Amino acid sequence: MALGRARLEQPGRILVDDRPLAAEEIEPEVERLLAAIGLARDELRTLRDKLHGTLASDVGDFLEAHGLILADRDLVAGLVDLIRRGRYRASAALKLQRDKLVAVFEAMEDAYLRSRKEDIDHVLGRVQAALVRESSVEERKLASRVGEILVSDIVAPASWCRWPRTAYSARC
Repeated sequence: MALGRARLEQPGRILVDDRPLAAEEIEPEVERLLAAIGLARDELRTLRDKLHGTLASDVGDFLEAHGLILADRDLVAGLVDLIRRGRYRASAALKLQRDKLVAVFEAMEDAYLRSRKEDIDHVLGRVQAALVRESSVEERKLASRVGEILVSDIVAPASWCRWPRTAYSARC
């Protein structure tokens, strides 16, 4: 048994706001996207730093690769361009960029490389989660006291140690 605030993670469900941005919303939306990317990179770095023993070697490289994807200048520039020129909201830009990148991976002949499209889903899903994650001061206080319980159909390695006081973080 566990007591905590449930954190529902549904990687297959991406909330996309497809309303076009007004001119005055463009730069705040770019800032919002960049902040979400920064938060996702910080989360990956924190996860990597928490790992010990076998997990450090097995999962550390995986997390490092995801961090490199988020640091890719072309990826970030493409997202920012979609917001500035296309007037897409950050969630819509992420979905468009994800679909474009996944199409490239799906066109590859090598089965292993084709399967790496999941990395794109995990990385951009983490940014998407950072965009929609909103919690009040009271919710954060409660979570720090009682912890959070991850509820998900799929718990990918990138999700390990993500939330404090879970069964996974206890091992990190």
